[in-house]
Amino acid sequence: MTGQSVALGSSPGPSGVSVRFQAVSVFPSGALGSVSVEFEKNHTVITEEAMPATGAFILRRWRSGEEIKAERNPKYFREGRPYVDGWIYPTGLFEDPNAWRIAFEQKQVDYFYSSDPNLPKSIIESRPGQMYEVLTGVGNTVFMHLNMNQQFKDVRLVKALHTAFDRRAVIQAFHQGLAQVSGPVPWLQEGFAIPPAELANLDGYRTNRDEDIRTARQLWQAAGGPALGEINIKIPDTWLAVWPDTVQIIPNMLNQALGVNQFRSTRTSYNEEIIPNLFNGQFPNWFGWTSQVTGPDPRETLFSVFHPRGSQNFQKVNNPELTSLLEAAIQETDYQRAVDIVRRIQRILIDNGQYGNVVLYNYILRTAVWNYFRGAIKKPPSPGEPALGYNIFSGHLAADEMWLNSNDPTFQGRANISL
Repeated sequence: MTGQSVALGSSPGPSGVSVRFQAVSVFPSGALGSVSVEFEKNHTVITEEAMPATGAFILRRWRSGEEIKAERNPKYFREGRPYVDGWIYPTGLFEDPNAWRIAFEQKQVDYFYSSDPNLPKSIIESRPGQMYEVLTGVGNTVFMHLNMNQQFKDVRLVKALHTAFDRRAVIQAFHQGLAQVSGPVPWLQEGFAIPPAELANLDGYRTNRDEDIRTARQLWQAAGGPALGEINIKIPDTWLAVWPDTVQIIPNMLNQALGVNQFRSTRTSYNEEIIPNLFNGQFPNWFGWTSQVTGPDPRETLFSVFHPRGSQNFQKVNNPELTSLLEAAIQETDYQRAVDIVRRIQRILIDNGQYGNVVLYNYILRTAVWNYFRGAIKKPPSPGEPALGYNIFSGHLAADEMWLNSNDPTFQGRANISL
């Protein structure tokens, strides 16, 4: 298929004025590569000089292993925006938590967070009235992927593991309780997610673990789970770099819940083992982060993962009732009806152990911020209350919401940083 020019007719608008679009170029997705070759000769170069910008900032420096620099776009269409001259993302510094903390306390950087949520909290408390706390849901959902093409062909097996997984215990172990369990639609997509009170009555999410454990053991035994022998739930190296004891916590939890001694965990890699084997169906069973939640509406993702024609249906799911609802949901234009359909979809998924695509929870990031700095936040801090960040990517708001208050007393002593 090649690009086409499509002529569009005209019709009078409410004011009686007719508007005519003479032609619109329509390109299939496969044609975009040839477009970039035609108009951007260095399209394979991923350094800053090859990246034109129309947003609020222009990349000034982007090199592997070095800090990223961006500066104000003088051609930005909104006059007077952005408020700051630019920003620097010190990549190497952020990879060393101790160096980052010291730089933050010396006001060389404006904010600090850690995999240990108690650390930024202790810093804030050590400087009362000088910093504020921001709580933000992390878009990279924590996830367990069980291969139904190979080891877990009986749906009862994946439902047993979906039900046996103690989400709240893992939240406490890794995040000191600063997280919230997620149904098939993460709680970040709050308009479509199953409300927490309802979710707590469904398999795998009950606060009364006895019932879930009893159900999980019955399913595991009925489906012949013990006969599977050793089962390896692998952990990506990037996750282990933050929480190295995961290789003990996950198998111990599953062995205890199911009353067996057949689970273990070893190291894996997203780039070397998981991602290359998704499309051929030979991916390992694994636990870690999955793709980031990028928008408030989950319907496209649900269709992609669970519809027979879905581009990410790696488990080859083909449930006629589910398929019908997925098609209805993605076409529905009425918001409330769409929400109702999506919640029916989620209940079918939970009844089937999410077909091995086991959404577990989304944790919450606690960030310490100097009072002089303001970024994109949904709710500002108030006495005794933290600020709330946007749970879904909000970088496009930086032009309007990122600024420095040089009149704030905490601004004194801030490092004089230039691009």
